Amino acid sequence: MKCSDYPTRTLQSLGGRWDFIKEQVSKFARHHRQILLEHRSGDAPCDEVAAGIVRYNSLEKRPFAMAHCWAVLKKKPKWLNLLETRIAGDSTAQAVDDTSEGGAEGTESHDSESSRGTKRPMGRDAAKASRKRGSTTSYTQSSEYVSKMSDMCLQRTSFWKDSDDRANERLDKLMEIEAEHLEIE
Repeated sequence: MKCSDYPTRTLQSLGGRWDFIKEQVSKFARHHRQILLEHRSGDAPCDEVAAGIVRYNSLEKRPFAMAHCWAVLKKKPKWLNLLETRIAGDSTAQAVDDTSEGGAEGTESHDSESSRGTKRPMGRDAAKASRKRGSTTSYTQSSEYVSKMSDMCLQRTSFWKDSDDRANERLDKLMEIEAEHLEIE
């Protein structure tokens, strides 16, 4: 938690950093919820918050520095609605993960996928690196595509040739019939 030397954030400054704050506070809320679901005997609410911070700091890359934001958001109706939708999403993700082999790892990937829409797009260097990695696979895919297209082209030309031959045969028969009619007259 931050000490009192830091200024408190206004609602406007919270709105400006909402994406970052939402991601960090959502992760902490998940860890805090797990602590609450353990139903520890004799723990006060402040002990549960401290245990949630300890769990967050041990499992995440960065330490939790948004406790003041969580204190403001935890009782707001919009935040509670957001948490309810995330909890419902987590339960469906866990149901899907229980059938597969990835236990808790799947829920983390689901959280990152659901919050991916609010994150920044891939940078130029990362995009170049991914294109270089994908270029070897795209070469084999493109060569397969070209070979399939050439096969289809050959099939199409043979079909046209067959249909032209049949049409020419019909025209020859019509010419013979016309010639017979002319001889009869």
